[in-house]
Amino acid sequence: MSLWMKKKDNIYVYLWEKLNVIYIGRTVNPKSRHWAHKNRENETTYKFCAEHGVEHPKMLIIENNLTPQEGIDREKYWIKEYRENTDYIVLNKSNGGEVGLLSGLTDEEYEKQKEESLKKRIAYLKEYKQLHKKEIYEKAKEYRKKNKDKINEYRLKNKEKIALARKQYAESNKEKIKKYQNAYIAEHKDDISEYKKMWRELHKEEISRKNKIYREEHKDEIRLKKKLYREKHKLEIAERDRKYREANKEKLAASRKKYVEEHKEKISNYKKAWYEKNKERILSNRKGQ
Repeated sequence: MSLWMKKKDNIYVYLWEKLNVIYIGRTVNPKSRHWAHKNRENETTYKFCAEHGVEHPKMLIIENNLTPQEGIDREKYWIKEYRENTDYIVLNKSNGGEVGLLSGLTDEEYEKQKEESLKKRIAYLKEYKQLHKKEIYEKAKEYRKKNKDKINEYRLKNKEKIALARKQYAESNKEKIKKYQNAYIAEHKDDISEYKKMWRELHKEEISRKNKIYREEHKDEIRLKKKLYREKHKLEIAERDRKYREANKEKLAASRKKYVEEHKEKISNYKKAWYEKNKERILSNRKGQ
């Protein structure tokens, strides 16, 4: 028996009560089939909703756990029943019972067909998301706004479960996440820079306080790191300083002059104090000369 024959069939209906319209269908995968009805433009129900400007109804399962053959027979029965014995307008173009492409295939052929179908759906979803990016974002935003308390309650209730799922996802998709982050940063470089600048401006005092505490707690560690860095990059630092002084001669001279003017007394006191401290050495050196 092929895998297709092992599948359990479902009979479902879509009902537009106000318009007195019904559609009957059969599927082994209600979730996937419902998505197709709502999103694929070639689907009968999609076209009907678009033409009449109505929302797509929910899928109602009226029979389940059927064998493929029972599903075929029951679909035919319900289409005939609604056409002949009710006032509903039946959207179905055929009498039902059509057998899909996956019937009668070997297990290997079925799996291959299933894989190809999945690839096509993923490609379609990717394209759809790209084309309707703004619309999807707005809908998600609106949903989060309307269900804020519900979402927070769920997150609080499943805190550990969510944290574990995120950790596992991050571990399994390191390269994918890194690639996405790099692409996002490159695309939104200016926005990120502006946001950081604004955030630093708003939290200036808090940042300053935290930095001060950190420097105090890690004083020796910071000093050692700086020393090691200077030792390792001695020539590079010297060259960089030389280039800076060369490029900013006038600026540095003006800055020194300004500092001297503003701190005359302080400089004078410093010189006197230094002289008093080193008086004997200075006099000794003069005698030696």
